[in-house]
Amino acid sequence: MRPMCSTSHPGIREFFDLGPETMSKLQSLRGLLLAGVLAGLSLAASAEDRSFPENTRRGILKSAANPDIVIDDKLRRVSPSTRIYNEDNLIIMSGMLGTASKVVNYTQNDYGEVERIWLLTAAESATPLSSQKKIAK
Repeated sequence: MRPMCSTSHPGIREFFDLGPETMSKLQSLRGLLLAGVLAGLSLAASAEDRSFPENTRRGILKSAANPDIVIDDKLRRVSPSTRIYNEDNLIIMSGMLGTASKVVNYTQNDYGEVERIWLLTAAESATPLSSQKKIAK
């Protein structure tokens, strides 16, 4: 019994055989295309400024036992819906904060619980909070 599909058919191998020179050119083109896409993505990410609400405060975050955190050497309670954003503006879990002190922007709710925390980049922490772009709550 003969198989339904065979790669030994005359012409198939010749069709897919591009030769070493053509393959080398295609690989170079693929590398250049990938480098261009990555450069464009990194440029777009670096140009993005984060916006913070009007009621944002700045402080130094230190880790503590959950559900508490230490900001500016004061023990503070987090709300059940607290969101923590890393330097890339991605939401992270409190266990990913580590033990190092970090400069953060944060907001509190009406009960004094911390609602949102943003881990700041070096450039953001060097910029005064008053001059950072603000958005409405």
